Amino acid sequence: MKELYFSDIWAIISTCLLVVLLVYVGMVLIRRKEIVRWNKHVYSLIGIGLVLCCFVVMRDRYVESMQGGEGVFLLDSIQILSAYVLAMCIGGIALVSFVIRKKKYQKIMFYILTCVILCKVLIIEISRVIC
Repeated sequence: MKELYFSDIWAIISTCLLVVLLVYVGMVLIRRKEIVRWNKHVYSLIGIGLVLCCFVVMRDRYVESMQGGEGVFLLDSIQILSAYVLAMCIGGIALVSFVIRKKKYQKIMFYILTCVILCKVLIIEISRVIC
């Protein structure tokens, strides 16, 4: 199990970013009554999630599998397909969040983004542990 999360530089960075993401979401949820500007938290969540996804792609050797090599998941696996769908949801929410700047909407989008990003993370990480 240790080698799944600390075997190389990509695994170490993605593990650290995952911890940062979880701590950040936890801190925002704890302070949710004090938050006035939700848009900065939405943008921060999108940024952390995007950077995490980039390092997970490198960790799981997705680029190699696209070039005919061996990655952790096959290109047509349920993990990759669900990651694509959830990434499109995140992208759509991000685009709309840049346009609609109402506090109530931004707060709802933060919660939806949190759920979508955590769902994406759980699918990939559980699949890695099982495989």
